[in-house]
Amino acid sequence: MVQLVVIIFFIVLIVLMPKNNKEEAKAAHLLIDKYEIPVEKKKNPVRQLALLEKQLEISTYRASRKKTLLFIPLFFVLVIALGALALYFAVNNQVPAAIVTGILCFLVLIAGTVIMWAIAIRQASSLRTDAWAEILNKIDPSFSIEFLNEKKWQKAFLAQMENLV
Repeated sequence: MVQLVVIIFFIVLIVLMPKNNKEEAKAAHLLIDKYEIPVEKKKNPVRQLALLEKQLEISTYRASRKKTLLFIPLFFVLVIALGALALYFAVNNQVPAAIVTGILCFLVLIAGTVIMWAIAIRQASSLRTDAWAEILNKIDPSFSIEFLNEKKWQKAFLAQMENLV
């Protein structure tokens, strides 16, 4: 059952993940050239997005990644602490306390996994477009960002940037 859930999760991630990364990176490079933004050009569009956010002092995608990087270790520390506490109770023959702590540890494990999946899906789908919208609005408020609502927004972004150059 658990394997089936993991397989479903990966299928959802593959479906939601942007697939036109080359177009997004190329459009970002055209944006950097057009508006002369002093940022190093990267082939990885997520890294390029992070560098642009840092340069323009915007924190949409980066803030989410920082929260995720904070949540994951705290989640594992909490699960390990609850597991150790359950083990301590079991070794000291406090069976009801061990059972309750074990169940609580299991529930925290399930909740944390679901939360991490939700974070991953959000980062893979809508968070990048939100970050690009903020970047484009900061650089040029008159820039049309309706193309970010399209399914293949990376190709539309590239076409928009090629029209401007």
